Order: sequence, then C-alpha cells, then structure tokens
Amino acid sequence: MIFDQKNRSVEERMKMVDNIALKKHCDVPRKVLLVDDTITTGASLLGALHCLQDYDCKIVIYVVSVNHLWLKKAEKYSEK
Repeated sequence: MIFDQKNRSVEERMKMVDNIALKKHCDVPRKVLLVDDTITTGASLLGALHCLQDYDCKIVIYVVSVNHLWLKKAEKYSEK
C-alpha cells in the first residue's frame, strides 16, 4: 500500500507509526536495511523501528534526500 504523505499534516504523518507492521510469522534477518527517500517527521522510520524492537537484529538506516534547489543547479552542469 502506498501512503502519500506530501500533503498531510504532521499529526496525520505521525499516525503512520501505528500503520506499519510486519507480516505474521515472518523471519526477520539478523541485518536489516531501512531505506527512506527523505525524513520529514520520521514517522515511517519510527514505525519500522517499533516493529523491529523485539528482534535481535542490527538495523542500518539510509536516507536519500535532495533539496530541489540543488537539483536546479545540477541541471546547469548536465546541459553542457
């Protein structure tokens, strides 16, 4: 399920913490990689971390975030 957060309030976004769950009877690996495109409120990652808190696993988090102003600057270089 895709949950578009871009037009939601902080309060609505924080509700995501309770909407993230592991499938029943799933095997959680000893190493888990969480990837998020950007952190605004952190609700998605907090929800994932909450799901994993009872498992003995190492969690690594990567966040990919680029400011739109930087992208406009980068476009100038790619046009050459």
